[in-house]
Amino acid sequence: MSAPSGKERESSQLAALLDGDDPALFPKLTEQQLDLLRPLGYVREVEAGEVLFSDGDAGYDPMVVLTGRVSVLAGGDEARELVGQRAGDLMVELNLFTGQPVGATGVVREAGRLLVVPAADFRALVGRELVFGDFVLQLLFRRRQALERLLLGIRIIGSRFDRETHRLREFAARNRVAHEWIDSDEPRAASLLAQLGLAAASGPVVLLGGTRTLQNPTNAELAEALGLHETPAATETTFDLVIVGAGPACLAAAVYGASGGFSTAVLDSVAVGGQAATSARIENYLGFPSGISGAELAERGRIQADKFGAHFLIPRRAVGLADRDGYHMIELDDGGELLARVVILGLGVQYRRLSIPGLAEYEGLGVSYATDSAREQLRPGGDAVVVGGANSAGQAALALAEDGRHVYLVAREESLAQTETTISSRSKSGRMHPANAERSSQERSSSSSARHHTPPGSRTRLSSTWTASSSPAQRYAIKSRGGNSTATPSSSKRASPVSSPSATSAQAEHAWQPRRRRRRNGRPPRC
Repeated sequence: MSAPSGKERESSQLAALLDGDDPALFPKLTEQQLDLLRPLGYVREVEAGEVLFSDGDAGYDPMVVLTGRVSVLAGGDEARELVGQRAGDLMVELNLFTGQPVGATGVVREAGRLLVVPAADFRALVGRELVFGDFVLQLLFRRRQALERLLLGIRIIGSRFDRETHRLREFAARNRVAHEWIDSDEPRAASLLAQLGLAAASGPVVLLGGTRTLQNPTNAELAEALGLHETPAATETTFDLVIVGAGPACLAAAVYGASGGFSTAVLDSVAVGGQAATSARIENYLGFPSGISGAELAERGRIQADKFGAHFLIPRRAVGLADRDGYHMIELDDGGELLARVVILGLGVQYRRLSIPGLAEYEGLGVSYATDSAREQLRPGGDAVVVGGANSAGQAALALAEDGRHVYLVAREESLAQTETTISSRSKSGRMHPANAERSSQERSSSSSARHHTPPGSRTRLSSTWTASSSPAQRYAIKSRGGNSTATPSSSKRASPVSSPSATSAQAEHAWQPRRRRRRNGRPPRC
């Protein structure tokens, strides 16, 4: 391995970007965890100055520092020390499971010993040992989120008014690629482009590190450059099962099919996870009582399907379907073809759009239907407007407020309680009632404040500055101006089935009780 460059040595003298003693990101492995790894790996002696892995490598074997110290550098030509790894630290990244290239450089600062575990054996252990596997996955997700906040990785230079720029930013965000967006109107962007001789470039430019650049690439071209593009071998174009779409249902089908021994391929034009992956928080998905982010749910599903040998062909778009010699033939947008005995179509969600003339022209240029996509379209510190007053709107408002921005909520009714009344009246069961929403919001009203503005016309504008709670259960309320009633777009209490509009909170409190079956002849009821 080559010795570190002068810039790498200089970067080691600066403070690390991440705290190596943070137990959430860099917990020390226990002896029990080390006992799981020792039979799979080997001990390697390392010397100061030795380079363990480099930015752009296809991958590296996970390592545990036994003695000595390793410095992890990130930032390409402007290398900075990301973190210092010491005894007991596990050196591994989410790239081990996603297949992305290495995005940092590891340099030994103090001679010592490392426990090296082959990547394939480590992945198998994560899938086999449930407790250890959950520990590793949670750790990797937290580390990736920390890297995303640091704005490290590739750089996307483009105008905030350019649809292609937003497309590339959304693709990077959906695929969990660490990246930084630089508005082309900023002086920094002009300086970077001039250094690369691209001052006259039209459209977005992606800086991959060093002198490697891409000018307005397609999603497939960017995926190819980042190592995300999986191309099946010539002998792997026929599958038992091909799934078009990669949302949660399609991922479940991939897991079931691959675990049953069927050769399985999954196609999607953007990323794994579908619409669910754009959700900041999902609290009604089976198996995650405390909630889970859409991105983490998608990554977990992919890792599970990978474990059983499913192939992910992303980004790939299916553009045709026909029969050929007893098989289904799927035509791909790049001219390729796949043959399958069975095809599952999971074509995704269709968003409900407002009846505003010309709205479609702004989709991707400031109008979005998902939280993660909206974040990619917003400038740092920019305000956001959420249209709607139900559960998803409240979750989106909270998620956007976490970034420290002002969020305005727009609803048709005079208050969110009336919004829920409208929803309840349209429901056959009538299980939603504003009385229950009002009672629940009064319990939550301590965490944020809002102002209720009523502009001319039939629509009401609820504008508020949302404050994210420091507790895991984030709470908020909308207070109507000139009144004491409050309402919340999402309630953690069970909804009241009371359908009478005149029902009070007290009535709703006692109206809903679990129904018990009566005893017959002194004996418990049959199940």
